[in-house]
Amino acid sequence: MTVTLKPELRDKSRKSITRQLRLNGRVPAVVYGPSVPSTPISISEKELALVLRHRGGHLFEMDIPNAGRHPVLLAELQRDPLSGRVIHVDFRQVNLNEPIRAEVPIVLVGEPEAVRMGGVLSQLVDTVEVRGLPERLPEEIRVDVSKLEVGDKVIVGDLPVPEGVEVLDDPDVVVAAVLAARAGEEAGEEAEQAGNDG
Repeated sequence: MTVTLKPELRDKSRKSITRQLRLNGRVPAVVYGPSVPSTPISISEKELALVLRHRGGHLFEMDIPNAGRHPVLLAELQRDPLSGRVIHVDFRQVNLNEPIRAEVPIVLVGEPEAVRMGGVLSQLVDTVEVRGLPERLPEEIRVDVSKLEVGDKVIVGDLPVPEGVEVLDDPDVVVAAVLAARAGEEAGEEAEQAGNDG
């Protein structure tokens, strides 16, 4: 936890505060946890960019107004459905000695030989829920798919996680698979053939 976030207290009573925050390069947020009451804050867009680079189980320290410095995790992110811009962030204060649940991104690494030969790599699951001590949670789970062949798949039970971290999702759920790239081609060929016959 080398990064310390320094939010500012936010006035929830003023309806116009969100627009004012944006004009000042800040995003509304809230922080809560076992040792911290729900506290409305704002975070600078620069700090938010740092947080977004570490979406998974990455711990930050936060100087929480009126509560002192505590370890926190990014709990939830809300975006504007049209612009995609972040409009609100939830941070969760955690106890380093107590296991917690968190959503961790799954990152596929490498390119299967089958893809170079015309196959298609399909990622069906982007995140997985894990449980463990905050400092043990991985920032992301990297899966080497370079040796996959057509028909091969990676399931949740195959995911490499650090010792002491438990994956809570169904172990049989398919995370990624290599498929033969034939369905689209066959459909196109059939349409072309039908046109020629007519």
